[in-house]
Amino acid sequence: MPDVQTMLRRYDALFEQQSVWRSVWQEIANYQFPRKSDITTRRSVGSKQMTKVFDSTPIHANELLAASMQGALTSAVIKWFSLKTRVNELNDDPEIATWLNSSAGRVYLALQQSNFNGEMQEVYLDLGAFGTGGMTLEEQDPTAAAFSGFLFRSLPIGSYVIAENAAGLVDTAMFRLIMSVRAAYD
Repeated sequence: MPDVQTMLRRYDALFEQQSVWRSVWQEIANYQFPRKSDITTRRSVGSKQMTKVFDSTPIHANELLAASMQGALTSAVIKWFSLKTRVNELNDDPEIATWLNSSAGRVYLALQQSNFNGEMQEVYLDLGAFGTGGMTLEEQDPTAAAFSGFLFRSLPIGSYVIAENAAGLVDTAMFRLIMSVRAAYD
């Protein structure tokens, strides 16, 4: 595993490569996603965000797109996935199929008991506006003796970087997390 300095240099290099996109994302956010319009422009808390918006059509259209994607892909009311093994013969075994179905049910319940749906909605909004979205997944309390549930966090556009390998598969994902000293200590 690379050391911290190597990872920081990699993040900085990828962040620099992303600079052309940040200006595009800022312009899109100014008109289509004002509440996320602090990509390259920093505003003081409580300042007006809608100063460049003269028509709410793009904002509303993106909200409709995100709602449609969530309803069609990751609905909160329909189990939208199942589990299978990579070995097709095992999938035909009734005991294994029952176990996989039961496991998928437990995963779906854990997703419903988490903040997945709200955070996924933010990712869909980012996908519609910026063409990319990021999310992290952690265990609610990793120090607990038993599984404590999922904790999802959508990542603000411009706070993360990704890179692909020669096959076009993402092999690097890093994000910047800013928090208070107290939160870091906790």
